[in-house]
Amino acid sequence: MVPPEAEQTATYNQTMAPANDRTHALPCWIDVDLDAVEDNVQALQRWVGPRTHVAAVIKAQAYGVGAEQVARAALQAGARWLAVARVHEGEELRQAGISAPILVLTRTDESEADTAVRCGLSVTVDTEDLAKALAAAAGRQGRQAYVHLKVDTGLHRFGVEPERALPMARALAAIDELEIQALYTHFANADEPDRTYTEQQLACFQRVTSELEDAGYRFPMRHAANSAATIAFPEAHMGLVRTGLSLYGCSPTGSVPTGLALKPAVSLRARVARITCLAAGDGVGYGQIWHADRPSRVALVTAGYADGIPRQLSANSHALICGKPAPLVGRVSMDQTTFDVTDIPEAEVGSVATFFGTDGRTTIELSRFAEQADTIPHAVLTGVGGRVARLFHRDGVAESAARLSATRDVAVHEARGQRE
Repeated sequence: MVPPEAEQTATYNQTMAPANDRTHALPCWIDVDLDAVEDNVQALQRWVGPRTHVAAVIKAQAYGVGAEQVARAALQAGARWLAVARVHEGEELRQAGISAPILVLTRTDESEADTAVRCGLSVTVDTEDLAKALAAAAGRQGRQAYVHLKVDTGLHRFGVEPERALPMARALAAIDELEIQALYTHFANADEPDRTYTEQQLACFQRVTSELEDAGYRFPMRHAANSAATIAFPEAHMGLVRTGLSLYGCSPTGSVPTGLALKPAVSLRARVARITCLAAGDGVGYGQIWHADRPSRVALVTAGYADGIPRQLSANSHALICGKPAPLVGRVSMDQTTFDVTDIPEAEVGSVATFFGTDGRTTIELSRFAEQADTIPHAVLTGVGGRVARLFHRDGVAESAARLSATRDVAVHEARGQRE
């Protein structure tokens, strides 16, 4: 029996690896805690209240985590909608058997109208030509085309200008084959401390809504809030909130208010492949930008910038090895990174390095990792290479694994039904 104090200080090898763990064959991987994703969806739903639905934004393979798996977890936890950036992303979810409403957030080409209608996707419309293409596709298929009208309230990226909202609403309403589901907008600065611009955008959206209603055009639903606005602007919750980064327990605002309990859901890990003993003055890595100032032990870890470790972290970060911080030394290379483990005598070949996530009682927050790389958490997650295995956990067990290339991970087999 393990003493309680040993359980409290146990590191990844003891606390995260299930009995049938085969991650020893993986050079690097992401641990995805689907239970935490579900908890976060439920926490967000409680935060916005019963009158507002949650849409899980799973564009770009759910920010690089795994679209199908995250979608299923979010829907199981109560999310009512999914949102993607492109038609083919929605099509792939339909092919996986997911039937929930799916909103395509960005531009849909007219040539994609047949696919969008066939898959029952809700398309963001900002031109009459696209609306007519969708209507024609719906006519050919004998079904309705679902559309959302987006208003550009100041992001100046996509959507109709406020003065064009009424003519566009009138044009859409005149097309029988279209089912107009929502009016929406998107914020530019909701994650910034200064609330001014977001409040201006929200006021613009409210003004456009009133103008449309005065002209007789009412929409079944309105939405405006991304993760940042979901957390920081309750007045923007409306009928739907579009949550992406917050699914993984990370707040775009850098803080989480009291009453919203989010759990970290994603960790990036790799294996120590070699321990090298260096004499004082010896260097390591390309460019020899670091030299040992004492006799040192350096761990070679099998993950590099091709796997999502930004080169900007060279000699400017640390990972957790055996639950302890190990300074990153030398340059991050494409496939490998080196760490000083002189003060971690228990580090050995096969030990796990955690770049962000939790090991034992120590956590490297995703937001902190991103800050050190001079980027944002969204870019960190989407930057994790497609060759990196994604391990999807439930109840602490890696029940499945896959790579974003759609090839099955041969090192970790399905474990459904094998839990004790």
